Amino acid sequence: GGKGKGKKKKWSKGKTRETLDNDVLFTKETYKKFAREIPKTEVITVAFISERFKVSGSLARRALRALHKAGKIRRVVKSKGLLLYTKVPEKVVPVVEEAAVEDAASSDAKDSK
Repeated sequence: GGKGKGKKKKWSKGKTRETLDNDVLFTKETYKKFAREIPKTEVITVAFISERFKVSGSLARRALRALHKAGKIRRVVKSKGLLLYTKVPEKVVPVVEEAAVEDAASSDAKDSK
């Protein structure tokens, strides 16, 4: 039979996640930094802001919504889970459109002659 009881198998304690100690309100400095840097960022998500500025996800969502309302960033995706924003393109784009409109107008003028 068995040779007495060996050491009893210990259960692993499971993997413990590091608890995040994120702020639930912006400090003046963090908000200034946020307002300065985020509109220049190509891909903006809630997780990115939460990680970068050490703020809670709900605060990150509110802040993004505020920037979006102010027209500083553009929303790309809004689904149940994902909010994806991007920077507003430079002012070069409208100029191109105006040129196209002028071309169309000048070609219309030629057609009417």
